[in-house]
Amino acid sequence: MIFLNGWLNIEKNHVGLFPLKSLCMTGNDELFIQLMLIFHQNAMMAMGKLKNPVTDKVERDLSQAKQSIDMLEMIKEKTHNNLSPELLRTLEHALTELRLNYVDETNKQPTTT
Repeated sequence: MIFLNGWLNIEKNHVGLFPLKSLCMTGNDELFIQLMLIFHQNAMMAMGKLKNPVTDKVERDLSQAKQSIDMLEMIKEKTHNNLSPELLRTLEHALTELRLNYVDETNKQPTTT
């Protein structure tokens, strides 16, 4: 099971609120979700919202976070009209969550590390 900030929960027969059978997910759909998770997790780590598992520290690099968000936006643009409604909704939700967190972090005072 993968659980990331309450927006996506993947289990053997379940993704978020949608059972896999109703989604008719293919192997490529699962790979697409994993790709979204990679960029989502990287952005959240770069905003200091998640601990870096390698360094075991909370780190903040907003330019890196912006790059991960930009990559997801580019993926959304390049897959226009090619995603199922469920995958598009998941991608849009991830982008909304990341954008809101990014704005929140940019409004904070810089932290010293």
